[in-house]
Amino acid sequence: MVFNDTVDINTTIVAGSVTTSRGTVTAGQQGGRQIQVSVGNLAPNAGVTINYRVKVNPRVPAATSRIRNQGLVTALGVAGVATDDPSTSTAGDPT
Repeated sequence: MVFNDTVDINTTIVAGSVTTSRGTVTAGQQGGRQIQVSVGNLAPNAGVTINYRVKVNPRVPAATSRIRNQGLVTALGVAGVATDDPSTSTAGDPT
């Protein structure tokens, strides 16, 4: 299983901030906009926690009212599954 995320165009990943409770961070530790974590196999009902910080870029367009983000989890033989904002009841919505 692999987690991928391209953060919002108005943000940048804080270098060294990507952590995972399982697997290996394969992209994102140098900053930039792309995160990838190779999680490996998970048993049924098992979980993984991936944390990272971003900073808001200094020149965000004045018309920007929101900064949103959504990752994607992929696995061999399984269609990609988008991450979901846990603070809403809407399925599949970005944070």
